[in-house]
Amino acid sequence: MLPILFQSLAVALLGVLAPGSILLVIFLLMTDRGLRNGASFAIGYVTSYFFIGVGGLLLGRHLPRPERPPRPDEPSATVAFVLIAIGVGLIVFVVRTWRTPPSPTVQDARQSRFAGFMDRITPIRSFGVAAVFSVANVKNFSFFLSATYVLLVAEVPFAPKVVMLVPVTIVFSAVVIIPVLIYLWFPDRASTYLGQIRDMVNTYSRPITIGLTLLVAVFLMYRGLNILF
Repeated sequence: MLPILFQSLAVALLGVLAPGSILLVIFLLMTDRGLRNGASFAIGYVTSYFFIGVGGLLLGRHLPRPERPPRPDEPSATVAFVLIAIGVGLIVFVVRTWRTPPSPTVQDARQSRFAGFMDRITPIRSFGVAAVFSVANVKNFSFFLSATYVLLVAEVPFAPKVVMLVPVTIVFSAVVIIPVLIYLWFPDRASTYLGQIRDMVNTYSRPITIGLTLLVAVFLMYRGLNILF
């Protein structure tokens, strides 16, 4: 099972390159209730993706199989169509992002409204924001689905898959866990370190997002077509 786990962990590393997630947790850590808000968001983020993964494993286990001789633990045709649909959606996202250059005026207005929302946020709301963000962010959802897919097609029982899903989820969520740990370990210099990370993400997030999203889209569509044919 270790090779399967390592393959899934390798795909889960894509989660570290989720700029929206790291920027959101950094903003939360810089609020008045910084540590509580950031930690609540991280817990909500990890919990939400874990249950998304469990749901994906259950979905692939119980839905009808393709009309051909099945293999052990073969994912269903429904899973194949979901993978293809998400892949197409990601390609549309890449095209729109590529053709729409960022506008400094629009970004400044969004950041101003976002800062106002952050000033009023509480730890409970932070947890809720993480849960909504996990489902609503199609790009991150697709990255995590790619890591879960490695477990889904593995010829091992369901229970070990769920156990392996725990470290996979933690690795995928490292993007929000690491800023919280920085805040804990370096309380005096946390603002400087987190500010540097934020500036770096703002500078390089767009090309990284476009490239990785395109790769994941191609991977998901390929796997979906492979299931059907």
